[in-house]
Amino acid sequence: METIPGLISSRDEPFLGFRAIRLCLEHPEMFKEQLRAILRASAFGKVRMMYPMISGAEELARANVVLAEAREELRRRGERFDEKMEVAA
Repeated sequence: METIPGLISSRDEPFLGFRAIRLCLEHPEMFKEQLRAILRASAFGKVRMMYPMISGAEELARANVVLAEAREELRRRGERFDEKMEVAA
C-alpha cells in the first residue's frame, strides 16, 4: 500500500494506531483541505460527514476546531457551502 510522501507508512507496526483522525489532526492543513472540499461539495446537494475513528471527546473537539477554521476560510473567500451540513463522530 502506497502512502503520501512524508506520511508514515501503514507498514510501520509501531504506528498502527496512527491513522484516521489522529493522522488528520497531525496534519491539519491536509485535513482542512479535505474538509473544504467536502464543504464546497455540500453546495451542490445533501452531504453528511462523519469523522474517521474518533476515540474521545478531545479528538472530536480538535476536529471541530479545524472544521470551523475551514468554514471560516470559505466564508472569507465567498465560496458557497451548506452552513447546516450534518457532521457526526
